Amino acid sequence: MTSIPDNVVQQLHYVDPATGQNQTCTTNCPLSTDTSVPYQDFTFDSAVNLTGVQVTLSAWKGASPGLHLFQLLSSGAFASAVGGNNGLSCFAPVPSNTTFTGTWTEIDANTNIPATTQSVLVATVDVGTSPANGPSFTWMPYVSASGQYDINLLIPGCTDFQDCALRTSVKIAAFPGGGQDPTVTDVSQQNQDDVVQQIYSGPIVPSSPDFVMTVTMTLADNPAGSGQNGKYRLVADRVQLILTSANTTGTTANGNGTTGNGKTTFGFLEWPLSLSSGGNAATGLPNTTETFLDVIGFSLFSSLGRTAGISSSGPSVAAVAHHPSGAIFIGGKFNLSTPDASNIVVFKNGALTALSGGGLNGPVTSLSLYGDTLFVGGTFTDTPASSTNGLLSNIASYVISSDQWSPLVAGLDGPVKRLDIDNGQLTVAGNFTFIRSTSSGNTGRESQGLASWNASNSGWVNPGGFLLGSLTFVGNGTAPAKGQQQSQMVAGNVQKSLSFGASGFVLLKNGDNGQPEVTPLTVQLGDDVSTSTTPASRRRAVHPRTPSTWISRHVPHPRLVARQSSTTLAPLPSPPPAPAPAVLAGVFWTNTTNTQQVAIIGGNFTFTDGSTEFSGLAVYNPSTGALAPLRGQAINGTVRALLVQDNLLFVGGQFTIPGADVAGFAIYDLLQNTWVTSGVPALQGTSGASVVVRSLSASTAKSNTVIVAGSFALAGSLPCRAICSWDVGGKQWKPLGNGIQGDVASVAYAEVSLRPFVRDRDANDLDRAIKTS
Repeated sequence: MTSIPDNVVQQLHYVDPATGQNQTCTTNCPLSTDTSVPYQDFTFDSAVNLTGVQVTLSAWKGASPGLHLFQLLSSGAFASAVGGNNGLSCFAPVPSNTTFTGTWTEIDANTNIPATTQSVLVATVDVGTSPANGPSFTWMPYVSASGQYDINLLIPGCTDFQDCALRTSVKIAAFPGGGQDPTVTDVSQQNQDDVVQQIYSGPIVPSSPDFVMTVTMTLADNPAGSGQNGKYRLVADRVQLILTSANTTGTTANGNGTTGNGKTTFGFLEWPLSLSSGGNAATGLPNTTETFLDVIGFSLFSSLGRTAGISSSGPSVAAVAHHPSGAIFIGGKFNLSTPDASNIVVFKNGALTALSGGGLNGPVTSLSLYGDTLFVGGTFTDTPASSTNGLLSNIASYVISSDQWSPLVAGLDGPVKRLDIDNGQLTVAGNFTFIRSTSSGNTGRESQGLASWNASNSGWVNPGGFLLGSLTFVGNGTAPAKGQQQSQMVAGNVQKSLSFGASGFVLLKNGDNGQPEVTPLTVQLGDDVSTSTTPASRRRAVHPRTPSTWISRHVPHPRLVARQSSTTLAPLPSPPPAPAPAVLAGVFWTNTTNTQQVAIIGGNFTFTDGSTEFSGLAVYNPSTGALAPLRGQAINGTVRALLVQDNLLFVGGQFTIPGADVAGFAIYDLLQNTWVTSGVPALQGTSGASVVVRSLSASTAKSNTVIVAGSFALAGSLPCRAICSWDVGGKQWKPLGNGIQGDVASVAYAEVSLRPFVRDRDANDLDRAIKTS
């Protein structure tokens, strides 16, 4: 065997499998032909730095030479900071692994071996940053067997990196497992040359075949040096484990509420799934079941003041969530002294750490992770520091990287019992009846015991059905068959349930086998519409009824029209009730730039994009299930009619647009995403009465003409009573004769050659159709 890069034939040592005797060889090292010997170990005569080896087979028995397996082993197990360097060893069920927080950059270090480099990771941190807020790095080296180990941290010299002024000291915590306390050491990284620093020496007792121990590195509590340009640099290279003795065995200790080492713990134990439950009762755990995470239970017990009489009514842990960074979040009902935290705490870098605001001011019952966001459910309203102004009503989101709480709009009106997330949608179960839109009052939307939050779009959505009850559980079912959706199960006190539930809007299309397919709006519409924007019943001013010249001129048989017996005109009856949420109008529009079709809905409703609430008008994308507002200023009021002509959206109803001269009628450019206000005179009512547009239609007799009808008297300064036409190309209003004295409810068209028919409803003639010019 020749070593590379120095090309020296090495002297090797081995154990003869036939005699069991130690042997030495240089050029004639025999390989056993006994098929019962799975492999042979050959060791070098002394430590040597290698980039590779060359093996020459000089003679063989049988048909041909061959090697079933060849593996080059180091003098100790390594876990590299660069995850790609941690390969899976032969006979090992798992590789070593790493996690980190903060930003780490890969650079190359000199190995002092010709033509080779070693990749390491570095992170910078501002001078004065606390260890909890700075970057951290965690090695998780695989440990195959119990024994006495020396654990070393490899630190590249600062001279090769030319960063000596940036270097400082770090805090290293080694968790050997087996219920043992971690070993915490301050290590200087200001060495000019490469250093191998021992950080632990003692027993390691794996609790399972895939056991990994943990070594974490953070900025020291009192960093050495003054840094450079206000910055420190931390360097992460490799952790090395060297087995010094294989004579370590685990011991057991029995005791109620204790671990295998006789230590009292609280609320948290990790159980390796590879161990069977037989013989390992929870009242007397042997230390073969303990892992390094069991230190969480010890830390909780200590921070609770070592309370002796912990009972079911006292402190408790209800939920645990494990973030990929290695941080573990624990929620429940407790108040810790060190750190100062209530009901939720995080375990990272080997210690318990409080969350922003000191946690939450009420018990936590469920936790669910979505990327870097932790969703928390329970019975609370804020943090103990009142940092969210009471908006965390029983449910909240916590951004891990920024340590920041955020409300889900304004939360729920009752306790949350369980959270579950699947495909970007958070399902919430509990004893609540309302999704709040504001922190005070009962404005929002009904939701009986079950609610859904779109984690991607940050908004409450329609879960797709209707349920009435108080729920305690929600969870995903078994894995679905190909092409089918994941099933979801809920449990609790369910009083009623329906397959479909919708708030004001559904899509209906042809489904399989010719059956109709109903698709509810995925976004929940709200009914918290300001009363000032809701149309109210009103009495019209009384006007004398005078003959209309355009009737006599164009209707050949005026005697067919019954003459009114009264000279006064009663107001149009109030429209049918439309309690919010109500969709009163809808149109489809195909975007000519991307051929995507969307539905535009209008009515008396509200919705939110996660941070801002909108009302009356929305764009629904059926392919994504997203509901979005029109860009620009939002309308204030109720929409009753919609019409699309090419890429222009005509909107009618009873509304205004802040900052624009608009009343009941507006035009929106769907391609330019802006309201068309220039050159569009506003409609005006009679004697200060409100303008209501109830009908918008495209003239079948004249292109580029929109017929606008409802309750109004003027279009700008142009008399245009109850019905008027808008010239799309010329951008001007045109009256239809002398208009109509009254209120128009709807417009219908006969044949293309005829003019529109108008339904003019008053107290004496509700069904009279008048052919207009």
